[in-house]
Amino acid sequence: MRRMSENVILLQNIMTEKNNFSPQYERVQKMQFILNDMINTIQRFENVLNELESKQDSLQALTRYYGDEKWHQDRQSYDEGKFPEGKDYSVLGEDYTFDMLIDHHQLSIRMLEVATTMIKHF
Repeated sequence: MRRMSENVILLQNIMTEKNNFSPQYERVQKMQFILNDMINTIQRFENVLNELESKQDSLQALTRYYGDEKWHQDRQSYDEGKFPEGKDYSVLGEDYTFDMLIDHHQLSIRMLEVATTMIKHF
């Protein structure tokens, strides 16, 4: 599998060679670039998707915690200064967790839309 920088070099070579070779050769080189780029993109996406999938149990734990009685108790303890200073306690705020959950939801919808388009055009 070619790395991203190799694809950039291949594309630069195609542009440089454009006037020296036949349209067939140019077409093959362009299609080769697209193939290599898609292989790279699919591999990177698969890696990120695997990571996201592996974190779903953790996400569910955070979702259950958010707004739960224990969350309220933890937030009160934080407000009372019972936690060490200088640490990140954004999980006790409402915005960060809520925004992440909305982003997760919107990403899920987008993945369905992209997957639908990919299936329709296969």
